[in-house]
Amino acid sequence: MAHSTLKNLIFDLGNVIIDLDFRASEDRLLELANVSFVKPSEEDLQVFIDFECGHIPEAVFLNYLIRRSGGKAQAVDLIRAWTAMLARIPYQRLAMLQSLRRQYQVFILSNTNETHIRWVDGHLKEKFKINRLADLVDRAFYSHDLKTRKPEPDIYLKMLKLANIKPEQSLFFDDHAPNIEAAQKVGIQGHIVSPQDEITEIVPAVLARFQ
Repeated sequence: MAHSTLKNLIFDLGNVIIDLDFRASEDRLLELANVSFVKPSEEDLQVFIDFECGHIPEAVFLNYLIRRSGGKAQAVDLIRAWTAMLARIPYQRLAMLQSLRRQYQVFILSNTNETHIRWVDGHLKEKFKINRLADLVDRAFYSHDLKTRKPEPDIYLKMLKLANIKPEQSLFFDDHAPNIEAAQKVGIQGHIVSPQDEITEIVPAVLARFQ
């Protein structure tokens, strides 16, 4: 792909822009509701997926966890537990997204949920005076809004249509190989972000290959 044809950069959130600590949520959810996020039961997993795909609202998700706790857990404590995995949002990554818009269209494509995005937006506003994450990019696409999740092909096709962009002119950064492979099947270029990678260092190196 020639540099002149690369017009769109797409970023995952978790462990790309936002550092995640799954263990933090795992420990608290186990304590509060005896629910494992890392190794969920089949029933629990389906609830997590339904919430991530926007098939159930936050209230239904929280009520499920309250029932799993035997009615002992409080919604406010469950929200704290659920958002505990959102460990760190380094400012240089946010600045990178803004800087890249001088030359490219920049998008977010993330498997997430309304609780997490509300927390992220609140954190950005409090710490960096940024109203919401979506303001830093041309458009943010979240699984709970699109009603589907990576690596389902439909989420990529919906994103391409709504953003009005061409797959062959797009490059996707994600930390899960299946998500990259699914994107490539619809024609989107992809780069896997490894655990040891810092995205602000990886992006310039990857883009240099297209020059």
